Amino acid sequence: HSQFSHFLVLQLSIENLQFWDAVEIFRQGGGQPDAARDIYNKFIKKGSVCQVNISGNSYQQADKSVTDGVFSPIMFDEAQREIMHILLFHSYPLYKNTTVSESSSYSLSAHESGEVV
Repeated sequence: HSQFSHFLVLQLSIENLQFWDAVEIFRQGGGQPDAARDIYNKFIKKGSVCQVNISGNSYQQADKSVTDGVFSPIMFDEAQREIMHILLFHSYPLYKNTTVSESSSYSLSAHESGEVV
């Protein structure tokens, strides 16, 4: 988890993993209104510092819930699914390709220099 987190920091996309983690904690905590507002303000609100890239539908759903004061442990589920899709099908494969590439180039350079790997 920490190596993947570090990779996401380097790729300027750590907010996706932070959002996913925050929603997990929010859900386990029973969907507290203050926590919902924090998640909305940090990750969803237009122009927020760590705004995640979610569909207009997910944005509108979260915005309406927070604006109307209707909070539930599952209110961010659709947005979380979208972010999980990004993590699983974009970020993680890129991470795996990068680490495989880095270890391959390390092994190749070690082999060329005569080092035992």
